[in-house]
Amino acid sequence: MTPSNFFDGGIHGPSYGDGPWLSETLEQIPFRKQKAVANRYSEIYQELVLSDPKNCRYRSNSWIRKVVKKYTVVNNDIVPF
Repeated sequence: MTPSNFFDGGIHGPSYGDGPWLSETLEQIPFRKQKAVANRYSEIYQELVLSDPKNCRYRSNSWIRKVVKKYTVVNNDIVPF
């Protein structure tokens, strides 16, 4: 899943964009939260593009890192073989 609004690499091409990183990042949170977080990220990014274009990428990606940290599930009960 990738948000509808994100930095796509601009003139440098998609390999400089955030799409693959965002998809991998969203996969770290529970499936039921992924769509809501992706939609909210899109809203935040779009608002910041208009109000703070220089820092929109940094601020929106910082937001998603905080959300992922909050919702990431860690299973400490794994027993080694």
